[in-house]
Amino acid sequence: APDEQRVFRALGVFAGAFDVEAVAAVSELSVQDATDVLEVLFARSLVVPSSATNRFRLLETLKAYAERALVDAGERDSVRALHCDHYRHLGRADTLLAAWELDRCVALLPDVGNLLLAADWLESNRRWEDLAEHLFGLAFVSGDDAGVMLARLNRCRRRVTHQHHIDDLCHAAIFSTMALADWNAYIDATAELRKSPNPTTAAFGYLYLALVTARHAPDDAHSLIDRFAELAGEDPPGDHADHQVFWRSMVEAMSGDLDTAADLAGRVVDRPVGRTSLGLNAQLIVGAAAWAHGDPAPFAAVADLLEAAYRDTGRLDPFYENIVGFARCLALLTSD
Repeated sequence: APDEQRVFRALGVFAGAFDVEAVAAVSELSVQDATDVLEVLFARSLVVPSSATNRFRLLETLKAYAERALVDAGERDSVRALHCDHYRHLGRADTLLAAWELDRCVALLPDVGNLLLAADWLESNRRWEDLAEHLFGLAFVSGDDAGVMLARLNRCRRRVTHQHHIDDLCHAAIFSTMALADWNAYIDATAELRKSPNPTTAAFGYLYLALVTARHAPDDAHSLIDRFAELAGEDPPGDHADHQVFWRSMVEAMSGDLDTAADLAGRVVDRPVGRTSLGLNAQLIVGAAAWAHGDPAPFAAVADLLEAAYRDTGRLDPFYENIVGFARCLALLTSD
């Protein structure tokens, strides 16, 4: 049937697995109609289930055939555009807190290949402002090598003109430099943020700089957080106060005052920031303080929580696996 042939050709656009909503988007069908066509293709062994829940994929030989058929039908560019629009919408994050939100990041992991493919298409078509929005949502999710992602961010940043896109790309670059442990590049990125005409963006430049100042100059780090509070104010209400409290807890933990650190960290665990990796680190600080006082039970519970929370998130950043291992080892050492 024509619809089945057209949908099958469109499946050649995907990088790896896809769900029915993505199929509906690239074939311009309703979800129900796309489901019906997928059932027919599945019955004919033209698509197979993916290991990811509720997803399908093409075998490599069939994918190559579908790609050629898409080109021969003159549909490649239009289908690539539909694919890009779908994954741009899927990966979009409008705020920094949304970009960091762990449930969002984990939910997007099965789609990383297609999210990166959408980034490639935007870059090849020089849609720099759209690419900036896409990379801001993708940088905290991407399984891409951190060096590759940083290069993408820098290429885009050199070409965008909208200040909020420049700011968002600087935010994302901060985390790529952290993953690379390239602290010189990290400090340079914080300096770029501090130059922003947007007071809130500039505020985060001071906040991130506090992290690398905390161990050797905790008073200076607190002064940098004071500067963040001065510039950021309370827009949106509560979020910036939570950031301030969390980063002060990190400064105290890095300077050796675990009790003060735990008191501060405990204030943000149940706040919106607690649904990000910052919140999980806050729980680690609380548990570590209890462990330091000879009470392993709270830390063992936190270790279990961290292990469950980072099971998927470890795929976002291998460093998280080290955190889990550290927490588990300390819990075992004090279990007797």
